[in-house]
Amino acid sequence: LDYTTADGGNCYAIAVGKQENVFALNGVLSIVKLNSDLVKIWDHPIVGKDKGQILKTLAVDDVGGVFVANSIGGKQEDASIWRVVEVLDEDEKPQPVDNWNIQPGGFVKWLSFKNGRLYAAIDRDDLGVSEIVVYGFAGSSSPIESLRFEVPYPVNHVESSKDGDIVVSCPVNTNRGIDVVDGLLQRGIHPKSPESAPGTTGWTPRDLDDWEKRV
Repeated sequence: LDYTTADGGNCYAIAVGKQENVFALNGVLSIVKLNSDLVKIWDHPIVGKDKGQILKTLAVDDVGGVFVANSIGGKQEDASIWRVVEVLDEDEKPQPVDNWNIQPGGFVKWLSFKNGRLYAAIDRDDLGVSEIVVYGFAGSSSPIESLRFEVPYPVNHVESSKDGDIVVSCPVNTNRGIDVVDGLLQRGIHPKSPESAPGTTGWTPRDLDDWEKRV
């Protein structure tokens, strides 16, 4: 694929839909859709609350809706997730429109769509906390937050199996277990576990039986 983004900036994410259409982040605040021959069908600017917002994650649902999210830049409370869908114009040509947007409370590091649910991995940098947020009915016009739980900070990635199991990856963080107080990292009254977080268990691939044979 040889394609120059709208602003000449980076393309941070790309996904392929069920009809083999290609969706990509078209610079910092735009989406582009290409057909299976990599011919541009449309591009769509995302209007955020802050010009400093940067989109870095993207997912596609079963009917061609596209989810994008603000991963860095701007105010944390303004970080958003958008769903963009197609409607037909007067000439019966598909045009992108914003379907909904939600502020999850933190910067969204990864989006994953599975079985009608949208999984968002978010960092709340002001608290030194990461969360997984699950939205039911995400492929509709009225998504509902159905689950939210804490995971080790920071978070990189979230995926879900067809059975609904959720898998999360987090990098090494030597400050894990130290609370953020008044914007500074320091040992709090109830410091978090350095290896895990409430409701989670610290785990690495090495804990698997015969892990070295699986790599």
